[in-house]
This record gives sequence, structure tokens and C-alpha cells, in this order.
Amino acid sequence: ADGTAINQASPAAPGEAIFLFATGLGQTNPPMVEGQLPSYPSQIASYASFSVLVNGTPLDPSQVFYVGNLPGNAGVYVIVIVLPNPLPHNPEIRIAVGNALSAPQKVLATQ
Repeated sequence: ADGTAINQASPAAPGEAIFLFATGLGQTNPPMVEGQLPSYPSQIASYASFSVLVNGTPLDPSQVFYVGNLPGNAGVYVIVIVLPNPLPHNPEIRIAVGNALSAPQKVLATQ
């Protein structure tokens, strides 16, 4: 992960660490202070029920390194994962917290 946006011109590679961004992942632990931008990283409180799905298959939890707020940003969460190897071509990526599942058809450009 060199900070370059992943797209068809700069696709992700198997085994690469990438950052996904999300909203609406709920409370963090420790909690964020209402009315203030978070100044430190805090993991989501529901981490035990969180998963990333690659073409519908949950990513091994050992490949999910961080799921929490993005310091300095209101309501933005960052998810740091390592992509599986082998990696399907242009897989659908979804995230789940408990029974809540992100919208379908978010495709990750891959090599």
C-alpha cells in the first residue's frame, strides 16, 4: 500500500496491504468525543462481529489489521487488510458488522 488510489490503471495485487474507507460502523472503543474530531485511533466496538468479504467469502480475520476511526476525520472509518493470495480478478468487496452488510457491486480492481 503506497497510498495510490486503487483503480484500473493502478490495480491491487495479491498479498498487498490496502486501506478501505467506510462510514456508519458504529461506536469505537474508547468512544469518540461528541463534537470533536478524533485525535487518536480507536477500534470499532463491534470488532468481534466485523468481517470483510471477497466475492462473498469472509477474509481470514488474521488479515484484518485495523478497523476503526480515521483520526482527524468526522465519521470516517478505515479498514486495513491484506488481500488474499491467490486473489480473484476484480472481486466484489463487501464489509459486514453483525447482520448489516454493505451495498453490493463494489468491485476492487486487481492485477
